[in-house]
Amino acid sequence: MKTELTNFLKTIDPERNLEDVAGRIDNAIISFRVDPVVIETWCQYKDVLTSFVRHLESEVLRVHLSKTLHPDMYWDLCWRLLRREFGLNGEKTGFEIVRTGLEGGLHSVLKAISKRLAEEYAQREISARVSHFWCALTVDQQLAVCDEYLKEYGHFLPSELTENDATRIKANFPKVFEEHPRLIRRFRETLKYYN
Repeated sequence: MKTELTNFLKTIDPERNLEDVAGRIDNAIISFRVDPVVIETWCQYKDVLTSFVRHLESEVLRVHLSKTLHPDMYWDLCWRLLRREFGLNGEKTGFEIVRTGLEGGLHSVLKAISKRLAEEYAQREISARVSHFWCALTVDQQLAVCDEYLKEYGHFLPSELTENDATRIKANFPKVFEEHPRLIRRFRETLKYYN
């Protein structure tokens, strides 16, 4: 079972998912061209952001998107990402940053959107891999994988989750796997800091 778990954890390694998506996002940002240098109206703002998200999806997902897709679909995504980044009125905050040029202007808003979108893409990929792995196991294999994972990585988890034979998290162990890449990334970043 150890090789099965080890092989699976390699498929959700942060370098394979989080950093890979972040690299494609960075390339998409570099290749995005904005026509209006100064954005002063809400319509210009929406047009630039929806074009940017469309460009991101095309580049990151490596698909050719039809020109007929409605811009409101992309604006809904922008709106949601801006709210996650800047709070309840995130779309308005983003507009003010772009309009005034303060706090990094348009570039900082595009970076914020791309960061949030990268997180979503990576999370979807990780969730799909976790689901595929977990559902292919029998109940006995699932329990064995839980025990093996806890033996190997349990010291990284909060003690209140691992006490009493980790009963609290075994019932929903796929969530632990979904958080594993972030856990490993934080650990690696901490190691870099001290080295």
